[in-house]
Amino acid sequence: MSKEIEPATPLPCPFCGDDEIWSFPTDDKLTAGYVVQCQRCGATCGPPKPTHNAAREIWNTRTPDPKLKTREKQLIEALETCLRQNRQGKHYAAELTANTALASIEGEQS
Repeated sequence: MSKEIEPATPLPCPFCGDDEIWSFPTDDKLTAGYVVQCQRCGATCGPPKPTHNAAREIWNTRTPDPKLKTREKQLIEALETCLRQNRQGKHYAAELTANTALASIEGEQS
């Protein structure tokens, strides 16, 4: 009796934190195999692997950014504040909130 190997479950994306992660075969015959890709930001696990499970295992070795959840929460709060201010007719305040959030993102990327 052979033991069936349980497939690895892909972890959330280490870049955007999304958990909509798919593994699928490549279309290219020169690089045939399987890749894993985040459906939100498009991050992949590198060159194709011979099996779905091998691709998922490689994906799962990536280290997530520990600041990701904190930053995501801050941006969601800024967006909610911006939308609330806009609904209240405080358009200048909403624009200022949005610009402040965008400036902080740009500052992190440089």
